[in-house]
Amino acid sequence: MIENYTADCIKILSPEETAARFGWVSAFELAKQYQRDEIWVANGLEACRRCGVEADYFIDRYLKGIQSVPKIDLVSESFRELLKEQQGYGCFTKT
Repeated sequence: MIENYTADCIKILSPEETAARFGWVSAFELAKQYQRDEIWVANGLEACRRCGVEADYFIDRYLKGIQSVPKIDLVSESFRELLKEQQGYGCFTKT
């Protein structure tokens, strides 16, 4: 715990630092930029993270639509698992 909290304790992060530190910021910005669903983008980025694949893969192949980027089946499987997890928690139930 900080005993002497002063203005010196406050650090303003750059947009790049913010996105690197808080993945949801990156997902929000990408969803806005490419006019896609934020949850879908967040799931794609998370699937990459879980597989140890750079986010650029998802951005290039699925957001930019560069089909020459080879599909990575492990990321697709991870994406499907994320959807199953979310359905189990009632996040995407049909009404």
